[in-house]
Amino acid sequence: MKKPIVFAGLLALLPATLSAHYIWLEYDEKSEARVYYGEIQDGEREVSPGKLDKIKGLKIFSAGKNGGAKEVVNKKTPKFFSAEIKNAEFVVASALDVPVTDMKKYNWGMVKPNYYARFGARTIAAAAKPVTTLDILPVAGAENEFQVFFNGKPLENEKLMLYAPNTWMKEYKTDKAGKVKADVPWAGQYVIEVIHTDKTPGKFDGKDYESLRHRATYTFIKK
Repeated sequence: MKKPIVFAGLLALLPATLSAHYIWLEYDEKSEARVYYGEIQDGEREVSPGKLDKIKGLKIFSAGKNGGAKEVVNKKTPKFFSAEIKNAEFVVASALDVPVTDMKKYNWGMVKPNYYARFGARTIAAAAKPVTTLDILPVAGAENEFQVFFNGKPLENEKLMLYAPNTWMKEYKTDKAGKVKADVPWAGQYVIEVIHTDKTPGKFDGKDYESLRHRATYTFIKK
């Protein structure tokens, strides 16, 4: 197997668009799904009281391949959001009530953040359908290949980050079909992250924003 490239000091070199918090899912596949907020590659998991409180309106769903999703009750703990889910094919989460944020110091202006997360397998037999506005799914019949969707359509030429269980990371870019083939050298939990900015202005909760910043993750386990 060709040895993957290790990006030493990558976070210092990446633009700020790839160095910020997001939500991700962890699921024991038997009873509990947990949504964390932070940056897994840096070991940052925010707590409450604290930055975890920035996540508003979080919802967790049990989802199937056909795109259907059933919301389940979740509760906020001091370290994560938790929901009881048994034997779900996919677990999906979204946080769409996050307030408009002043990000002028990054030259982004006033931004409305939206967060999405999904947990699932690294390969599936039949094609699955996206559920959230920005979504990541495994490609049917292909191992370690994933496809990014925005508004139900493949998202091409978008940056994507892969975080390995030992904090190794690699940057990819989606092809014309919104797909990437990921390097998965070690056993353990991986998180894929992608950001897409929609520069359509609008208003949320009485505040104007210049763009919607969608941020999604996909978590899978290599055994």
